[in-house]
Amino acid sequence: THCQVVRTATPATERATQTTAGRVLLHDAAPASVYYSASCGGRTEVPSGVWPGADDPSYLPSRVDDACESGPVWEAALGEADLLRALRAAGFRGDRLRELRIVSRNASGRVARLNVDGLTPNEISGQDLRVAVGRTLGWQYIKSTAFDLRGQSGAYRFSGHGSGHGVGLCVIGSTHLAEEGKTADAILAKYFPGLTIGLVG
Repeated sequence: THCQVVRTATPATERATQTTAGRVLLHDAAPASVYYSASCGGRTEVPSGVWPGADDPSYLPSRVDDACESGPVWEAALGEADLLRALRAAGFRGDRLRELRIVSRNASGRVARLNVDGLTPNEISGQDLRVAVGRTLGWQYIKSTAFDLRGQSGAYRFSGHGSGHGVGLCVIGSTHLAEEGKTADAILAKYFPGLTIGLVG
C-alpha cells in the first residue's frame, strides 16, 4: 500500500467501476490471485522472482510487454553511508560497506543477487535491497530491480527502468492499451493469460 496512488474519482473512473462491478478473474472456477505494479519496465516478472518460494501459475508469466515502452527510465545516486544505514536497518552487520556489486540476474533480466562486501551476510537479493532502501531512505531511489549499478567516489549510481515488482498487470502498459482502444477484457487477457472473467456469486 505504500506505493498506491489514490485520486479523486472522475466520471470516467465511475463509469469504469460501474461497468466492471461484480466481475472477477477466475482460475479453475475460483477467484485468482492476481497482482499489478506501476510499470513492468518492458517485461513482466514471475511471482517467485519477487517472493521466494511463491507459486508461478501459468497466468502470471514473465514475458515481453511492449505496451509500457520500457518506462519510466530512472537514475539514483546513493552514498555509501546511506546504503550502510539501510542495510544495517535490514539486519546486516559490519562497520563498512567495501563494495556492492551485482552477481546474478534472473530470467527477466532483473537483479537477483548482489554481493555486499564488508558486511554479514555478504549477499542480498535485488528485491530485498529495494525494500531495505525504500523503508529506510525512501521509495524514490530504487524503483525496480531492473537496474545496472556502478560505484563512483563514495557513492553508487543505479540506472534502471520500470517501477514496482513487475508481476501481473502493468498499469502504464494497460493505460496505453486502453488509450489505443483495447477493451478491459482484452487487456486482462494480455496480462493474465488463461483466466476467465466471471461474476461474483
